[in-house]
Amino acid sequence: RKISVSGSMVLPLAAWFLKSARDLPWRKTKDPYRIWVSEIMLQQTRVEAVKVYYERFLQALPDIPHLAECPEDELLKLWEGLGYYSRVRNLQKAARQILERNGPESEAIPAGPSAPSPSVCLCLPSTEMCCASVRDFPGLSMTSEARR
Repeated sequence: RKISVSGSMVLPLAAWFLKSARDLPWRKTKDPYRIWVSEIMLQQTRVEAVKVYYERFLQALPDIPHLAECPEDELLKLWEGLGYYSRVRNLQKAARQILERNGPESEAIPAGPSAPSPSVCLCLPSTEMCCASVRDFPGLSMTSEARR
């Protein structure tokens, strides 16, 4: 069953998320690179499986330049067990494009409609902005109107 986000649902949905959100390592950071890596890892992969690989991957490849320069055999070894190897190859291609376009100090991460997974961002009174992946809300789909 799918539901769409409307103005009347925002506050109850945000309240539910703040109360029920699982403790996950990618939610403890505001680093766009770490969040991006988690989004790619979580595509078609169970959260519990990703937890094991996430920290190991980021210890070996802590930023975009390290990811871009990583030899393919090492990259695939780090990803081994997550499957769908095209995801990590495309992640590396994107890292290389980011460096080519923006230089080695770039922190630019893909965003907008072409981003790998849409996110829900809610501004709540008296709190920081809360951002979560759509996958954090089972049964939720965002209509094009809700994405605006």
